[in-house]
Amino acid sequence: MNPHSSSAPALSSRAAVVAAVTALALTECANYFDMESDRQISSPAQYKSTQSPPAQGGQWPSLDRANQFSDPQLPGLIAEALEGSPSITQARARLAKASSYIESSRSAQYPTVNCSFSWTRELFSANALYPPRTDPCGGTWYSENNVLASASWNLDLWGKNRQRLGQAVSQEKAAEADMQQARVTLAASVASTYYQLAQLYASRDIAAREIANRQDIGRITNGCVSAGLDTNVERQTANGNIATSQANLTNLDGQITVVHYQLGALLGKSPDRGLQIAQPMLSRGDAVAVPDNLPADLVARRADIVAARWQVGAAMHEMKEAKAGFFPDICSQRLPTHSRHYRHNRRTAANSGKQRQTSA
Repeated sequence: MNPHSSSAPALSSRAAVVAAVTALALTECANYFDMESDRQISSPAQYKSTQSPPAQGGQWPSLDRANQFSDPQLPGLIAEALEGSPSITQARARLAKASSYIESSRSAQYPTVNCSFSWTRELFSANALYPPRTDPCGGTWYSENNVLASASWNLDLWGKNRQRLGQAVSQEKAAEADMQQARVTLAASVASTYYQLAQLYASRDIAAREIANRQDIGRITNGCVSAGLDTNVERQTANGNIATSQANLTNLDGQITVVHYQLGALLGKSPDRGLQIAQPMLSRGDAVAVPDNLPADLVARRADIVAARWQVGAAMHEMKEAKAGFFPDICSQRLPTHSRHYRHNRRTAANSGKQRQTSA
């Protein structure tokens, strides 16, 4: 009989177990070296526009652009909308949340120091285990003071904490751009609706003058019919034109009321607040001219594009942080401790006091 025949199954089973453990360990590893992307963010300089926009030398609109129309009501409405807008409040809360992440991420780059103190005071019973004269601990106060201090510092050799901080900064910048986008969108909506209200009021004035003119034409037509110069057909036509103009005026009044309600909703107030808005008194304003270097400045000034770029930066920092997580963390720690014990016997102190009184 071959002595090695019995050990062959044991060796094969042991090799199978080792192979299974090795395969399981390898499944926990990841090869991220081929995960790099060759995608790059397009630069505004890549889009040639030297001939398409006209060279007018204009200026970009400022935040107080509404003041140029000489209507004090419009800037006040925009300020009121920005002050009480729930979307602005939410964007401001997201910005504060992102700012708090920066502080927590920055704290991981500095040493951490912890300190604790405990004090325990205990009175041992004088009649618990042994007679009072034979028990040295009976009737004794026992005090224990413990001080524990620890300090640790993550060396961050692989840059994980730095990438986390970069991600938090990018998220804060993206939240700030989102808040600016919400402000611009709301201000533009209020201004656009206000201009629509001004256009409707102008159309209403035209419709009112049209009714007055057609009423004059109707009176002239009635005089001509009475004089026998016109027939009843012309009279009915004139009356029909007056009714059409009056229906158009009623329709414009309904549209004006709806726009008033829309402005009240944009302000975050009730419909009655919208009805309190007076008729717009807008002037022509400044002439509109296209600014120079339009493509690059437009990309740099659009808050949604700026927010998207910062979000891409935050994703890149998050990817680098995940890569650094595959490496072990190396920390430096120190744990100094200190403890002291105090013991005070009440009986000994009483006997020593009696001895001092006797000697005196």
